[in-house]
Amino acid sequence: MRTTVARWMTYVAVVALLTPALAPGQTLLAPGGSLPEGSADRQLVVRQWVRASETGQLRGTLVRPVAEGQPRAIGRAQIAMARATGPVLLTHSNETGAFTVADVQPGVYAFAAFSSQDSAFAIYALHVVPRNAAGSERFPESVTISASSIDADTVHSAMARYLPPVPPGTAAPTLGAPEFGGLNGSTLNGDAAVVYQRRGGMDGRIWLAGSAGAQLPIAANINVFLYQGGDEVARTATATDGRFRLDNLPAGQYDVLAVGPGGIAALGFQLLPGDAAAGPEAIPGIRAASHRDQGNVRLASALMNLPRNQSFDLQLAPVIEAAESLRALIEEQLRLAQGGAAGGGVGGGGGGGGGGGGGDLLGLAGLAAGLAALADDGGDVLPPGAASNAVPAP
Repeated sequence: MRTTVARWMTYVAVVALLTPALAPGQTLLAPGGSLPEGSADRQLVVRQWVRASETGQLRGTLVRPVAEGQPRAIGRAQIAMARATGPVLLTHSNETGAFTVADVQPGVYAFAAFSSQDSAFAIYALHVVPRNAAGSERFPESVTISASSIDADTVHSAMARYLPPVPPGTAAPTLGAPEFGGLNGSTLNGDAAVVYQRRGGMDGRIWLAGSAGAQLPIAANINVFLYQGGDEVARTATATDGRFRLDNLPAGQYDVLAVGPGGIAALGFQLLPGDAAAGPEAIPGIRAASHRDQGNVRLASALMNLPRNQSFDLQLAPVIEAAESLRALIEEQLRLAQGGAAGGGVGGGGGGGGGGGGGDLLGLAGLAAGLAALADDGGDVLPPGAASNAVPAP
């Protein structure tokens, strides 16, 4: 399967990629660069460190932020979790966005979710800590996944251009015998996918998956794309310390795609005005949550305890594990398209898997193929082209 998919990528890699112009003074970095380690001095924008229940289950909700500030549940989505060892874990969300993943073991996962029905896509790292580890009791047993509306073809194009092949023998990310008590302050979050403006824009920092003691590994030279309403509105790249800055961003709902050496991530989030520190009352739509819809009430209530993040911090899904998650999603979508029943368990009861739309399915297949090609140790795949650092002439 891996070889077949890699050969398919040989074809798609030669397709011309249309890349939007860079803003003056900004550059997109070619693959490469050092990956130093550093301390996570701020919270992650979404919950990426959890522990499974005593029965090995992880419960969650799949949502997508919307402009008025009230996240919308994404139902009938296919979900996959893959780590370096063991089978890929599959499930699906029900109509309220709830899901349950069974047989979850400790480790570093690439979590991926896809809904053709709602044009929703998410992928990033998810860490499951051992229940018997000191300090692990402070980690939650549930997670809210914040999906983007980024088109799979867009993700595939960025991946083909900016992800280098994974060298054979590359070690998989691990929990690294972490000091869970020390990590706790920088990793726990209110699941709101909310960031506040700073100086009229947004600051951020990208991290690799895994940890080293009480530190998170820095992700240098990562390309960061920002989308709103399906259009790219900004782009930049992380510095050697993993930090990035995007200027002149009005408050609103955005999608982020981060891709480069060491991994890939895509999710949606809310950028709130810098003066909104007074609390959730400053977010349009919070008071308008419908009390007739318990799902929306629960989601809106979660926003009432917003973290005061002034930095967009995120850990990337590792490439090989991301490839496995996406391949599993493709196989599940194809099975559903042929009339199969949705696999996996669903939190909250009931709910079937949605059939995949043709165009969306092909786009996701291209993304899975590209990741698999980069993770393949064969020599029959064209390497991705380097990004130009030059600012195109007007």
